[in-house]
Amino acid sequence: MAASEASAAGILSTPECKVSTGVDCPLGGKSRNLDLLRSFAVLEVLFDHSFRLFGIATFGIVGRSGVLLFFIHTALVLMLSLERRRNTAWQFYIQRFFRIYPLCLATIVACLMLRIPAQPLMGHLSFEWHGWAWVASNALLIQNLTGSPSMSAPLWSLPFEVQMYLSLPFVYIVAKRHRPLAKIAALSIAAALLIFALAAMFRCPLMEIVLWPVPCFLAGVMAFILFRRMPRVLPVGLLIALIVVFTMANMWRFKADTYWISCTAVGLALPLFKELRNPFAAAVFNRIAKYSYGIYLGHILLMWLCFRAIPGAVALPIRCALFVFLLVAVPVISYRLIEEPGIRRGRRIASQFT
Repeated sequence: MAASEASAAGILSTPECKVSTGVDCPLGGKSRNLDLLRSFAVLEVLFDHSFRLFGIATFGIVGRSGVLLFFIHTALVLMLSLERRRNTAWQFYIQRFFRIYPLCLATIVACLMLRIPAQPLMGHLSFEWHGWAWVASNALLIQNLTGSPSMSAPLWSLPFEVQMYLSLPFVYIVAKRHRPLAKIAALSIAAALLIFALAAMFRCPLMEIVLWPVPCFLAGVMAFILFRRMPRVLPVGLLIALIVVFTMANMWRFKADTYWISCTAVGLALPLFKELRNPFAAAVFNRIAKYSYGIYLGHILLMWLCFRAIPGAVALPIRCALFVFLLVAVPVISYRLIEEPGIRRGRRIASQFT
């Protein structure tokens, strides 16, 4: 092992990384910083929709910035998972299927049974039926390919993640070869140029091109590569400052190319930060991160229930207290009853494809 690689290994296997909780560090242990990143992602979405609930759309781009943080985090964590588990592509696909689809399908069933509007926050109070092809597109998470509206607002981002999963095992191979950072950077630039070309060809905005999030996901791959090469020298407080600047930049310029640049900046900087040491903050971020998928998919449904479906005679403080209670309880219950069993089943089935 080269001296630089030995130094990086020593940094990444320090006790502060070993004792923390959450998703895995690149070389063992758990990363509190990745819990922090995922927590801020889901909290930004929740912040955005809470303002929209009361008719304030000023912070709309905050929610989109949270989704971009999810893209970076997901790509990075799955690259770490591919390295740690040494799974085949089929094993990877099976595990991701059982991680994503069970709760997604449960959300779709809830929307259909309770007739929950897709966008209940800004006055859209009536459920709209678009046919069984619409249901199938959402159940398969291909509505960005079919042009079908999402059955619940948060579902819009999941097709992009699922499509990213298909390519990630092959991107992982590139990331493990000689000069991987240069190759991934070149791939990101090539994807951006292709998106520009397609947008010009079809005379449409960049974000109407299905490939638009590719540079955002590749930013997480860059972070994965640099975790082995960069010393962790910056205080974790600057990571929070970076997330704030990232969000403000996207609010300032609501364009796909701004997303690409800001995501790349976060991906390149993420390996530089020391692990979060505060045990209380680490425990809070760990819990938020653990149940973040349930929070992400469930909060719109709970907002509809507490602030739209309940009769107006119920006082607002009671509605708010009920919402906070359900926002804590429902993701925990859905994790125990749906997500966790799905994860175990996915691992069990994938283990048969050795």
